[in-house]
Amino acid sequence: MIKPDFYWTVIVAVAGGFWAMITAVRDRKARDIEYSRMIVDRLLESDRMIIEHPDIQRYLSGTAGESPEYFRKPERLNDDAFFKSKSYLYSQLNLFDDLLSTATQVQDEVSLIRPPIILEKADWEEYIKHRLKHPLCHSILTEEGKIFGHALQEFWNTHRADITRNPPDRFSW
Repeated sequence: MIKPDFYWTVIVAVAGGFWAMITAVRDRKARDIEYSRMIVDRLLESDRMIIEHPDIQRYLSGTAGESPEYFRKPERLNDDAFFKSKSYLYSQLNLFDDLLSTATQVQDEVSLIRPPIILEKADWEEYIKHRLKHPLCHSILTEEGKIFGHALQEFWNTHRADITRNPPDRFSW
């Protein structure tokens, strides 16, 4: 015969475990939502940067037809617009690295209690490929790519031929 104290102990333990599981799922979902909010904030900040500094967009549009080697010439070191645009692209590349590393991490993780993150990898990949078409991005990723994370480096190496196949649209910056 089961003692009543043991019975209630088992009930409380099961209820506590169930509550802990619900709390864990809620916390994971809250983290994913917060991460997605952070990504959107970074994208909005990037858009605001372009709006507040149209010279960046003007420089990127004006140099979209150049070769990647153009951006490695010593005379670029005297061009403030070059550094401003390169800094802008660094922030974009870091954002892309974060997106790709998170999307890959979540995609590989299979769990019934983990809610899906609010990132759609395929859509982001197309956007990233489009943004990487600029020859300054080619120059950065070819010559300085090791400063970025593994996810972006792998993405660049995998899609490089597709990205560099067609010239960039000068009006899409």
